[in-house]
Amino acid sequence: MLIAHRYYNEKSLIVEIDSIDGALIEEDVDRFVEEILKLVPQLPGKIAFDMSRKRYLNSSGLGELIFIKDRLTDAGAELVLLGVTENVSSLLEMVGLDEFFTVLSSEDQIL
Repeated sequence: MLIAHRYYNEKSLIVEIDSIDGALIEEDVDRFVEEILKLVPQLPGKIAFDMSRKRYLNSSGLGELIFIKDRLTDAGAELVLLGVTENVSSLLEMVGLDEFFTVLSSEDQIL
């Protein structure tokens, strides 16, 4: 599985999320999490999902996002969302998940 990513600092990984509509990812979610954890330079650390190309999430996509956050948290990583589009941000607010996720507007905010 090829995951587009880049490193921000010694403890942070940025994962590019594709622009497919609806679901968060096209791959198996469990395998996706396993592959991300292999890429993390050091735990505990931060994993930022670059959501800037994601225009829409459906209920399956929201469920995947929650599942991934829980799995990463259990592994000692913190998931943050980076560059969330207006549509996705509105959806997170509407369903009350804006309190559950840390949303950053730029990479400079990753500590």
